[in-house]
Amino acid sequence: MDILISGGTFKEGGVETILMNIIRNVDKEKIKFDIVAIRSENEIGRYDMELESYGVNIIKVLPVRKQGIWSYMKQLNQIMQVKHYDAIHINAVYGGIILLICAYLNKIKKRIYHSHNTHDKIFDKKIIKFIKPVLKFIINKLSNVKIACGKEAALYVFGEKYVNEDKVTILYNSVDLCKYCILDRNTFQKEREKIQIEKDYIVIGNAARFTDVKNQIYLIKIVEKINELNCHENQRFVLRLAGNGEQLKTCKKYVVEHNLETCIQFLGSIENMKEFYSSLDVFALPSLYEGFPVSAIEAQLCGIPTLMSDSITREADLGLGIVDFISLNEEEKWIKDIQRFASKRLFETNEKYEQVKTRFSLETLIEKINSIYYEL
Repeated sequence: MDILISGGTFKEGGVETILMNIIRNVDKEKIKFDIVAIRSENEIGRYDMELESYGVNIIKVLPVRKQGIWSYMKQLNQIMQVKHYDAIHINAVYGGIILLICAYLNKIKKRIYHSHNTHDKIFDKKIIKFIKPVLKFIINKLSNVKIACGKEAALYVFGEKYVNEDKVTILYNSVDLCKYCILDRNTFQKEREKIQIEKDYIVIGNAARFTDVKNQIYLIKIVEKINELNCHENQRFVLRLAGNGEQLKTCKKYVVEHNLETCIQFLGSIENMKEFYSSLDVFALPSLYEGFPVSAIEAQLCGIPTLMSDSITREADLGLGIVDFISLNEEEKWIKDIQRFASKRLFETNEKYEQVKTRFSLETLIEKINSIYYEL
């Protein structure tokens, strides 16, 4: 079975994490993947070497804005005509519509449209917002399998009618439970010693691509203010930021200009995320919007108190009693909650935790995606 996958640039990020979990764990003898990566030939993705080791063909295509819509469609049509794919798995909000149209015109039998977000920064602009109902209509007409990472992401792309009629499959962003689990107190203390941060420091973490939407600069300013307020106290706060992206330079510049190098750590791309989460007291996600944030799920499964902006879907709360949603207009509440939640880290599992683990396990994801792929 040949499947064409699209997932934006396929360099690094939450969607790529989910797709890599799928690619790693399906039967590679039965399913062969090709990937359309929207980036230039000289751009290298975090997973490129691993993908090539699985025999995955990475087909790089320049974005529409760099080559024009007709050239873009021509290139996509050529890709779909060289190999007769059994299915296409499009991971997008509204931006995947051209791929979907090309798949329909090239008679790809199974056309999977997978929504991963509750906003689209291009199509939410007032000047073009009016065309969203048209895009929604086309997506619903041309896709014959509809998936979303949560109910809000489903409503945003497919609409209330399709959700209410159970025509959209909710496929939660699952994680590898071997990598993300609750540590006992002794193991936690040992992990903290490895990063050489003093015991009385509160460690805040964030793992996301550095973009305007992920809003890391907001978190940097919050930590700056917390340390200013606590300058006469023994308690100090350190922020550890994992990831790369176009806003990284801006964030680093702000840190240098405000002399924050001792309390803000830029870690870049991290291979061992388990080690990263093991060092944290609080995980914070001040995003402008999210579909279903993988990092927030990983953090909670590690027992870490997690604070999110109130624009993020409430579905991201696993119900373990360690989550709060806060408006980005309430800086004081962010400051107070970071201090208050630092003592709420879980050091043992309970019945609720075990139930949640099953729902977000990698095995559950692979079982569902296999049933979707094989039902051609």
